[in-house]
Amino acid sequence: MNPLEAADLLTYAAAFDNRHPSAAANTAWADALRDIPLDQDALAAVAAYYSTPGEPGERRWLMPFHVRHYRKLIREQRIDNAAPIYDGQPHENGLESATHRRALLRNAGDGKLGNRTIRQAIPNRSPLELAASPRERLQQALAAIGSMPPPIVPGVVNPLAVGCPHCTAAPGRSCRTPIGQRRMADPHPGRVDRARRSAAGLGEAAS
Repeated sequence: MNPLEAADLLTYAAAFDNRHPSAAANTAWADALRDIPLDQDALAAVAAYYSTPGEPGERRWLMPFHVRHYRKLIREQRIDNAAPIYDGQPHENGLESATHRRALLRNAGDGKLGNRTIRQAIPNRSPLELAASPRERLQQALAAIGSMPPPIVPGVVNPLAVGCPHCTAAPGRSCRTPIGQRRMADPHPGRVDRARRSAAGLGEAAS
């Protein structure tokens, strides 16, 4: 905050306490609040101080530390409402991680993230990770097991471990007839051949 900005802040404060701003006061307040910008939060801090109940008949008198204190409370409440969560990036170092986290908190304090729940704040999570309760997570995990394709094991020929080149059935899915009916235990010959090559560690056959 520079002296001109401090003058605007003190002019606003004068509407509450009838003080008489001066050039000397502007300079002193600018020195005391040099790291605090004249933003809406600073003005809101003034209003918050004068709206805080005091003793009956007490004369309230704003000081620089009041602006600093109430502005911090305003921004901390906004940060809490935004529930900022930073997971980090795979290739960043400690300094980069700290810098990115500070930027996230600054954006939250500025109100750029809005009000969010913890679930809304978690980035790039699967439905299983976002399950509301352990019971729900267990149900989703059990449901996912049936859709997971079996792994390719060297030396073991398992047609379901590979996709079918004939009917395009995905790994873990049974082959289909031309009219779309499942063939539970009768994979196409091309799929069997592909499974054999995979079990032997060979690539796709040349066409």
